[in-house]
Amino acid sequence: MSQLPLTKHVHRHRTSHRALLLFVAILIGTLLSPQVSAMAQGTAQLRIVRTDFSQFPTIETTIEFAALQAPPSPSQAQPDLVVSFEGKTVPGVERRQTQVPGAVMLVTDLSSRMGERGAVYATRFQLMQPMVSDLVSQLQSADQRAGLMILTETVTVAHELTNDLGAIANTLTRSNPQVRFDPQLPTEESSAGPYPLDEAIIQALSRLDQAAPEQPRTLVVFAAGDPNKEFDTSAIHNALAAAESKGHPVHLLIYGFASDPTALTGLQSLADVGTVTPVVVDGQLPSPDLKRQIFDQYASVLRRSNMTTLRFSATGIASGPANLTVSVGIINGTASLDIPALPPVVSLITSSPEFQGTVQMATRVDFQQAPITQVEYLLNGLPIADPVTEGPDFRYVLDTNDPGFQQRFPSGSYELIAAVKDAQDQVSRSQPQQIEIAAVTSSQGLSGLFLPLMIGGGVVLVVGAAGAVWQLRRRQQPRPTAAPAPVIDDDMTARVTSNDDEATAPYSPDDVTGRLAVPDDERTALFDPHDRRTVVLERHTRWYVEVVAGDTAQRIELKQSQRNYDLGRVTTVRTPDIPLRHQQVSRDHARIELLNSGPTLIAGDSSQGTFFGPEKAAMAPGDRKQLASGDVFWLSSEVKLRVFCEITS
Repeated sequence: MSQLPLTKHVHRHRTSHRALLLFVAILIGTLLSPQVSAMAQGTAQLRIVRTDFSQFPTIETTIEFAALQAPPSPSQAQPDLVVSFEGKTVPGVERRQTQVPGAVMLVTDLSSRMGERGAVYATRFQLMQPMVSDLVSQLQSADQRAGLMILTETVTVAHELTNDLGAIANTLTRSNPQVRFDPQLPTEESSAGPYPLDEAIIQALSRLDQAAPEQPRTLVVFAAGDPNKEFDTSAIHNALAAAESKGHPVHLLIYGFASDPTALTGLQSLADVGTVTPVVVDGQLPSPDLKRQIFDQYASVLRRSNMTTLRFSATGIASGPANLTVSVGIINGTASLDIPALPPVVSLITSSPEFQGTVQMATRVDFQQAPITQVEYLLNGLPIADPVTEGPDFRYVLDTNDPGFQQRFPSGSYELIAAVKDAQDQVSRSQPQQIEIAAVTSSQGLSGLFLPLMIGGGVVLVVGAAGAVWQLRRRQQPRPTAAPAPVIDDDMTARVTSNDDEATAPYSPDDVTGRLAVPDDERTALFDPHDRRTVVLERHTRWYVEVVAGDTAQRIELKQSQRNYDLGRVTTVRTPDIPLRHQQVSRDHARIELLNSGPTLIAGDSSQGTFFGPEKAAMAPGDRKQLASGDVFWLSSEVKLRVFCEITS
């Protein structure tokens, strides 16, 4: 009796005679073709197992690479890893070891061929059973998944892929009354009966195809073989190639059992290509060295679960399709990813949380997929000034003593936010920062009025001096001679003597040809307030939305420069234009459209509902309601808002 461990793909095989050896050589030779060998070994392959976007913009990628699976020696440095997107190297990559439970399918031969004698005092089945049990025990201790298939004259799935390896162990020790784990008795009829080993391998590969994408996959076959049976090895090859093309290569181990000690001669051709190392135990139970080799082969299955997780930031990586490449020396692994579009993430920085005198505020970009184009600083949702468009920190200097600022923002507590927009029109807001606007003291007020008073005093002095000069010049000018006295004629018509060649014509109200007569179409029209042609002073309308109940009081102006304002609940990745912090408010609850005719409320598809007016009239999703100043509406039954306008000349 002998037992042959066939490393990599075929780790042990025994033949009972030369014909059986020939069959096993043909079967294993097909499985060990160059294509299948490359798939099964995987020593030069780097596989990107999975990519996790759940913490985006931080990305975690798990890779499988044989050089990283074995624990390094103290003097051996870890190989360098390079991560790149579209050829651009990603800096600051962190790595850690990760355990990914593997999926292992076991095919065990319980046909009458395994009931024959192998070594002294032991059948082939008695040699196989402890080997299978030992492998299952190691898989169980490493939290692997496994399945068990039994081959007789038919193929039976005893256990699908499962985490309950204790159930498989019970079957192997014959403690499972529902599954009989005993070989068939060898008879002349059973030896000539069906032997569907190829079908069992195909079914096992189909079970492995259902494993999770990140799980390493291994197929282990324990069989005696049959020299009189021709197997469909091309189907096995195609199944392995299909798994490889999906990025799920299968590591294949075949343990063959036979009794001919001269089998080494027939297997030498496989050893010559470097894929098989035959070992023969002549008529003895496995030696300690052979057992150690088998144990190492089992350990290699467990090492396939040792993977490396890479953690890096996607800052600067544009959204959309992108190729991720992980390189170790000249070995590369590539995966096509779809980078999600996310708004920028920024932090607000202020020189002081107390707004008194001159205060500086700036924005630090923590994440961006596209350059930031503008930042607007808001106090309780109201803009402090026009958006800042100059980076990189979008710094703004505020004078809190400015009378206009003091009028808009009296002393008290406020919530300061930086609202940003990037080149992809993605918008977001910083985390709010509580600030305190200090009251202006009398000295600060006088210092603020000092310059205007100085300018006003100077203007008064200049105007007074100019008036004095004008009076002085007026007194120095000669006075005009008195006009000649009028002469009254007998007809009581007044006339004035004049040196002009032409005397002034007498006034006649009926004389429409006089010099002072004005045509009717040029006379000034009377003011008519109902005549739309009458020119009136230009007026400006400013609309506001105010939270009345259900949230912290805030007042937000609807600017004419923006048409649509979304109302919703604040989340960690999105802050709407009109933010509300209430659990009853949906993330996209409603929208306000600002037109020249005024604002219009548009209800969203929220399960909590949108209501209009004091009577809370329900609005269906998509309903529109023209809003007038003083109108109230509700987001859910808890949050009440009011819209109003101010008209200024």
